[in-house]
Amino acid sequence: RVYAADSARRQIFRIDHDQLSMLIENPKLTSIRGLAVSDDGRTLYMADYALGIFGIDLTKTAPFSLTRNPEKLVLGGIDGLYYYDGCLIIIENGMVPQRVMRLKLSDDGRGVVAAMPLDVAQPAFTAPTLGAIAGNDLYFIANSQKGLYDKLGVLKNPDALQATRIFRSNLRFAWDQ
Repeated sequence: RVYAADSARRQIFRIDHDQLSMLIENPKLTSIRGLAVSDDGRTLYMADYALGIFGIDLTKTAPFSLTRNPEKLVLGGIDGLYYYDGCLIIIENGMVPQRVMRLKLSDDGRGVVAAMPLDVAQPAFTAPTLGAIAGNDLYFIANSQKGLYDKLGVLKNPDALQATRIFRSNLRFAWDQ
């Protein structure tokens, strides 16, 4: 199965056996930025850039809000979302400080029970964005430079462009804390 988001239309699609179908549509969402599937394939998590993280119970196609203590954990500005060993890994570039966090999920996968910053306010971070997990590490672009391009993808100021920096975060950092 493959899941894909149409951020402009606020829809999530599923491709299963060469068939494309809409899984959900929610006009209240602002910008779907990341999708992650639990290891057992029963839950799809999605990050909305302004609203945070939500889930979908794929066995019932039932959406749910990911519970957390909002006084202790802000989940906005998420550009990357990954599932890893009972946790969600997030890249937040829409807040200060920009950071990579590990969110330990409850046993039912519907709430955050602990949060651990993995990398925060690194000098290399200039709108960190998407990446991939390999082993126990998340490799991601630390300096996406999105602001250097116009809405059509044309580079506005070539002299400001820097070499791409790939950053590595150890996902098992302080695992028992």
